[in-house]
Amino acid sequence: MINANKVMTKLILGTASLIPGYGISKSGEILSERQGFALLESALTLGIEDFDTAPSYGNAEKVLGLVKKAGHNFVVSTKVNREACRNPKTIGRLITESLERLQLPEIDILYIHDEKTLIEEDSSLLLKELENLRKSGLFRKLGVSIYTKANLRILMKRFTQIDVFQVPENICDRRLRESNISQEMMDDSREYIIRSVFLQGLLLMAIGDIPNKLSETKTAVESLQEFAEKTRMTVLDLCLAYVRDIAWCNGILIGASSSQELTKIVSSQGKLPLNWDKEIKTISEKFIDPRNWN
Repeated sequence: MINANKVMTKLILGTASLIPGYGISKSGEILSERQGFALLESALTLGIEDFDTAPSYGNAEKVLGLVKKAGHNFVVSTKVNREACRNPKTIGRLITESLERLQLPEIDILYIHDEKTLIEEDSSLLLKELENLRKSGLFRKLGVSIYTKANLRILMKRFTQIDVFQVPENICDRRLRESNISQEMMDDSREYIIRSVFLQGLLLMAIGDIPNKLSETKTAVESLQEFAEKTRMTVLDLCLAYVRDIAWCNGILIGASSSQELTKIVSSQGKLPLNWDKEIKTISEKFIDPRNWN
């Protein structure tokens, strides 16, 4: 699906990279506050003014607060986990604590971190409390992190209160783009943010570095690398071109651990070559969710 008239999709920097060991290719190194600060400043210099974080992302909220204190302007999305959602009266306090760390007056998007919170439990009290907190000015938009196509369809139809859906999609995981729900997403007035663009770095890894537990993904990753070489593009360029080509994509959540990586992402402007979908294979459903890798 191509939207030829679409303006450039915004990039959102995820701060999960500040967690030690985040991403399949990382060795467990921890970015210091100084390194995290420098990374966020690099993002702002490159024109990225949206950040995605969570209280569970190490010291990410604190580092964002230091950047804000230094005089920079940006917007932040953060999250509440399933445990917090089970006790709605605590959420206001948790958001306030996040705002204090972030040194911001409001959250741009408050995400419910687990989609099952809304599907498997009675969410009426939760949604009522969240609406009151929204009206009080603690956050602007309500979002939810999605992991499955089936749950996305349920939430789209059942919960009009949701403003933003954060969904997984990449060039080797085309389950949304190639499904019937794609047209519904394009016609919907709500926002759809794509994450897992590089599948936590798996799509950018050398074949020999992919761990044995993910050996079944090698065929797809190898086909991506071969097509990149054939078309004289980088794998990173192909991955970003894929999500920019999706009409319902309002934002791309990216991860990076250095200013060099960020620069490559921001400067990437390639378009999908012809026949890409015939030559690049997809990863089986068993491995498209990183939560299943362990």
